[in-house]
Amino acid sequence: YLPAVMMNAGYGFTLADTREAPELRAFLDYQTTSYDVNCLPENIKILPPEPVNLYHKNLILAAALTWRIFGVSWDAIKILLVLWLFLSALLVFGISRLALPTVWACLVTLAFISNGAVLNALFILRDFSKAPFILCVVLLLGLAIKKRLSGKQYLLIALCIGCCLGIGMGFRRDMQALAPLAVILLASCRLRPQTHGIRVRFAAAMLLMGAFLATGWPA
Repeated sequence: YLPAVMMNAGYGFTLADTREAPELRAFLDYQTTSYDVNCLPENIKILPPEPVNLYHKNLILAAALTWRIFGVSWDAIKILLVLWLFLSALLVFGISRLALPTVWACLVTLAFISNGAVLNALFILRDFSKAPFILCVVLLLGLAIKKRLSGKQYLLIALCIGCCLGIGMGFRRDMQALAPLAVILLASCRLRPQTHGIRVRFAAAMLLMGAFLATGWPA
């Protein structure tokens, strides 16, 4: 999360030699709960981001935005975790409604948010942050499978899935494993009768992958 601190200190998406800033090092090692960016030495050595930082760029940007609003502290990250859990719960409800009545969908959602494995993973932001994106892809694929879509609807869902996968890859790189599966499942969906069905399916696959690569770069 060092680049997130540096962004709030006005240095952009960069790193720093934390040996020159013991208080910052203590914060990043979870020895303190907050950090005042004004304490950052003015002559600290600025370094370019490493590949691992670029792989998690969206996660770092989310942390930086949270800290910009609430201050640089680990307690502020809890707000981000609650938001991620809330979004995940909404998506679980939406997925459940594809096959279940409202009451049963609420029970499934309640079981999700009270599940021990979910709550344990919640406190590891890097791991849990991909959950809303995975669930969003599942919901979009569920809609595509359940409903007989028009060509425009089919292409729109393909675009949304690609963007969701690409943005999610900026939180966790293993999101890319879902891309081939999403293409295969989307290709198997029913469409409303039309003259160029094969072309539409091919265009949807290309649109999905194009959106995935465009929004996932440089992750």
